[in-house]
Amino acid sequence: MFITLAVVLVAAACAGDGDSPAPAPSATSAPTSAPAPSTGSDEPASRDMVDLARRFGGGADLPRQVLLPPPALGDEEEFAVLILPADPEEPPERTIVSATLRAVSEHAYLFVEQDSEVDDDDVDDAVAIFEDQVWPRVTKAFGPPPSPGVDGDPRITILHADLGPAVGGYVSGED
Repeated sequence: MFITLAVVLVAAACAGDGDSPAPAPSATSAPTSAPAPSTGSDEPASRDMVDLARRFGGGADLPRQVLLPPPALGDEEEFAVLILPADPEEPPERTIVSATLRAVSEHAYLFVEQDSEVDDDDVDDAVAIFEDQVWPRVTKAFGPPPSPGVDGDPRITILHADLGPAVGGYVSGED
């Protein structure tokens, strides 16, 4: 189950119907600054959130990177997660999950929710599948994430946690 959840988590990150229309611009809104310069190609411009915040006037003092010490095996962290209920009429619930760093691989930190019954062999298997299968496929399709990230670390963080009865995994753009 643990391995399935890790694979579903990454699959959810890659999913999307692609049919959602873009929101129409408001007739009363006016740009607050000049549009970003052309990249000179058909490729979209990089998703630079710091530049975007600065252009919209809210992030003049935002640093591009904050160097944080990397976590060590056994470290405990808290994560904000969204619990999606089985009934789509019910609203999702935000909660805080405490998790322990159980593995560090070339590309990821793997945290496991405290009190989860996940043995070390399952963690090792999940890391191997992530490194050998998931990472190469995802980065081939979407390119690698910015490295190092905003925290100065080249690794991504994966959290294994109970997300409720309606979902096997998800990725949040807030993260």
